[in-house]
Amino acid sequence: MARKGQFKFSYDAPVSITFVLVVSLAMILDYTVLRGWLTKNVFTCRGIRGSGGMPAFDFKNGFDYLRLLTHIFGSAGWEDFLINTTIILLLGPAQEERYGSAMFALMTVVSGITAGVLSVCAGVSLNGPGCIIFTLILLASITAFSRRTIEFSWILVFVLYTSFRMYASAPGHGSAVSFLDFLKANVPTFINLVAGVAGSLFAFMASPKKRKSSGLLRKAAAASDAGTVRGEGRGYGSENYYEERNERREQSVRRKSSPRHGTGNETVVGTIDL
Repeated sequence: MARKGQFKFSYDAPVSITFVLVVSLAMILDYTVLRGWLTKNVFTCRGIRGSGGMPAFDFKNGFDYLRLLTHIFGSAGWEDFLINTTIILLLGPAQEERYGSAMFALMTVVSGITAGVLSVCAGVSLNGPGCIIFTLILLASITAFSRRTIEFSWILVFVLYTSFRMYASAPGHGSAVSFLDFLKANVPTFINLVAGVAGSLFAFMASPKKRKSSGLLRKAAAASDAGTVRGEGRGYGSENYYEERNERREQSVRRKSSPRHGTGNETVVGTIDL
């Protein structure tokens, strides 16, 4: 038991933190010892036609099916790694706390497999947790939208991260490229975006209790605000305020209607209700 004044270490978001630790360990091991072999052979999903020097997807190879999910642990480089892990640590714990670690892990699997299958069908290679980041951004936006609120900050986060992914995928940074080449190079970005939509909708639709409790909390907050306004700024809730007011009125009526005995300068000590 922790004493008063002592700090307590909390592994507050086990799925998010464990995921980032695995990605970090894989990145360090791959770039210091394995020289890119791990990312190329384990953490990259292969397209049906093969691209980027990668062989085509082999339907007879069971390990290729495993890559449909393991690609989320890969990173294209240190810049990619730092941005992706930072965003996951910023957005992941809040959604994991809201939906639970089990649902958060399942949402990650759904988003990753969706991106892997789409990359195979599109014939492009894919690696990195971009689909998970889009899932977290869109899920936070959907949660805000369910409260009938459009938060501009999430729009900016979505636009900025999408712009970064497109810039990172564009061929020949700083040089002129055709629009068609730009779209072809950003097929993985669009795949991650679609997978993010699938993952966020899955988590939102598969957690009706969270939405129900959120609705009840909103109704309770609205009722409390309305009661405060009706309470003429006294800080009472609606029920307590009117009960106290009615009780004071009844006491006043009883005092006025009670007969008083004696005349002159006699002082009435109390009243008796008949």
